[in-house]
Amino acid sequence: MLIKCPKCGFENQLGGIFCRNCGEKLDIERIRPRIADKSGGFNFFGIARKLIGLILFVAVVGVLVAMFIPGNIAEYPTLTDTPAQNAAKEKIKNLIARVDEQIGDEKYTFTSEEATFVYNDTFVGKIEGESGGAYNIEKIAFKIDQQGFVRIFLATKLGGKIPVTFELKGSPVKIEGASDGSIPVSFNVIECKMGKMPIKFVENKIIEKFLPALTGGKVDKILRSLKSLELTEDKNFAITVK
Repeated sequence: MLIKCPKCGFENQLGGIFCRNCGEKLDIERIRPRIADKSGGFNFFGIARKLIGLILFVAVVGVLVAMFIPGNIAEYPTLTDTPAQNAAKEKIKNLIARVDEQIGDEKYTFTSEEATFVYNDTFVGKIEGESGGAYNIEKIAFKIDQQGFVRIFLATKLGGKIPVTFELKGSPVKIEGASDGSIPVSFNVIECKMGKMPIKFVENKIIEKFLPALTGGKVDKILRSLKSLELTEDKNFAITVK
């Protein structure tokens, strides 16, 4: 690159301090804008990369925000009337007596509101994990939607501190030929949510969050005693036990 002398106009080689023609001191700072001008210009691909990076960043942040916005528990009604609560308590007490002592009826019907109330009143608690940590279930809720699918809602805390909710949508499926002691009903999951975000890529991890809530203690014993679990036309849970 050549540097033009500001006094005489002679073009000197880059690196010179004084003009070789007149001896005038060359001003290196003056030519730096020219270098920038020659190397600059509109960089479409650079701007496109930055724009794509910004879009991806916003998308990731949006997904994370949606995952940690809690689901709406108000969509899962429960019993609030004291007589209805007492009747539901008596019903689950009779069901447990049938499973434990073979006393009473084999068939029981629960509305979604009853199922939500009796589960939280009777079974929700602190479940110790294999690692020795504690898995705190804040709430479990059930409902049958207009399409006849069962929805299960789980409110918990990640690390015992961060509130988060999970939701499953699916339908119970009878397992034909289930052996004695095994659970004769499975749950066919067709949708998983963490917070407000439907998620597919970690579906199994979300399902695992529900397992401690649906296994162990009396819940496990009831499930293993099932003959059938069906959904009635008026959107109730019909349970038949041994």
